[in-house]
Amino acid sequence: MCVWVLALSTPSWAEVYFQVVAGRLEKEADGMVAQAEGATVRLEKGVQLRLSPGAKLYRTHKQSRIWLDNGRRTLTHLISLASGRLDVESLDPERAVMVSSPLAVTSFVRGGRMHIVARSDQVSIVNLDGNVRWAMKTWKFSPLPPGTLRTLARDSQTQSAILPPPTLHLENNLFGGFGQSALVSGVSWDAVPQAVGYRVSIEQLEPERRLVSNVETIAPVLAPSPELAAGRYALSVQAIDRFGINGRFSRPEPFSVVGVRSTDGGYVDAQGNIVVGYDRRVHLTYADGLIMKGGGGQLDWHPVPEEIVLPSGEPMNLHMRQVGDTRMVSTRLLAQEIKTSVSVGPKFVRWPGDSVRVEVKIEGPRGLNAPGWIAPRFRVLLGIDELAVSWRQQGTSYITEVPPQGGQGPWIVRVEVEDQYGHLLGRDFVEISRTPAVTAAAPAQASR
Repeated sequence: MCVWVLALSTPSWAEVYFQVVAGRLEKEADGMVAQAEGATVRLEKGVQLRLSPGAKLYRTHKQSRIWLDNGRRTLTHLISLASGRLDVESLDPERAVMVSSPLAVTSFVRGGRMHIVARSDQVSIVNLDGNVRWAMKTWKFSPLPPGTLRTLARDSQTQSAILPPPTLHLENNLFGGFGQSALVSGVSWDAVPQAVGYRVSIEQLEPERRLVSNVETIAPVLAPSPELAAGRYALSVQAIDRFGINGRFSRPEPFSVVGVRSTDGGYVDAQGNIVVGYDRRVHLTYADGLIMKGGGGQLDWHPVPEEIVLPSGEPMNLHMRQVGDTRMVSTRLLAQEIKTSVSVGPKFVRWPGDSVRVEVKIEGPRGLNAPGWIAPRFRVLLGIDELAVSWRQQGTSYITEVPPQGGQGPWIVRVEVEDQYGHLLGRDFVEISRTPAVTAAAPAQASR
């Protein structure tokens, strides 16, 4: 069934700039071209464009309310594709994207996803899912069924089915992003006949909905493994045919990257262990609805609490999974193991005389260097007055010297060491007495 589109708009067409959220668009004289990494353009929440490298859009981007069917007018984004490959996503059925292409071909998608390949002599439109319609040299639009490809040239038109969705397999649906990120591994799918490659799309659902990875591969396995920050995601795969046309999306597979938020002094070591802060508490992010076991005397699976407390200095092994699933992510909680020694001496010193030597040694676990997050702050006090001194570092030690000071004495030199949070790491002091004055002996009287 064909539908006539009534191109009535609001009194003034609203011209809107492109908001690039990933990749890069470069301006040309009459348009915008996606660079080598492609570009993702957000038109509004739930409505976005993904341009393959080299794809060109004319600068026109407008919004209008248009009658797309016999119902009420729909807020529609109007764009013009000059050439290249374009993925269009409009998940809200109350929003549409209409694309003008070469050969006077126009298409729109509402509540779904559409793929367009444009050349000067041919335009291909793919309905990946949802409501997609097309027209050529007219406003009389024809529906394009989901999973169908329509190719239009000057003197011919063809319509065929696209490749089916691959069957996706995830070895894990939980990953530990306790450091900066997590490697997402163990992703594969069943090979699709007549496919020459595959496109893997990873969309971040939380904390912000956006496409974070769009990888093409030949083998039915995701390689190399992408690194993702803590959050919630969904992964889907498309097969690519010999003409470069994307097939249907596989069913999105959700997964989570669990993160950690610790208090002052907490960090993640090089082995991926969570070293708790000074209050021995940690909060796991994106762990809502998960169950865990390990440590604290609880041997059975129970919901992940709002915060986890390390009750003693002994390590705690944590295992987490979703209810009804056997796939797990594990980590280890360790107590703080920072050792600080402060030495001020020698202990018997007099002024005027020798300088006071100060050495502060800060070590991490097993005598190694202190964790990189520590920014020590030193205070050298003479009585209640702070002295300005210069420190030099030798390995795990910080060294300075306090030269003899003026005054009558006695003196007390105190040294305090804190971290950047104001937590006291160590202190020491020395008492300094005044060197006794040397009295000259009286000359002996001559005998008579």
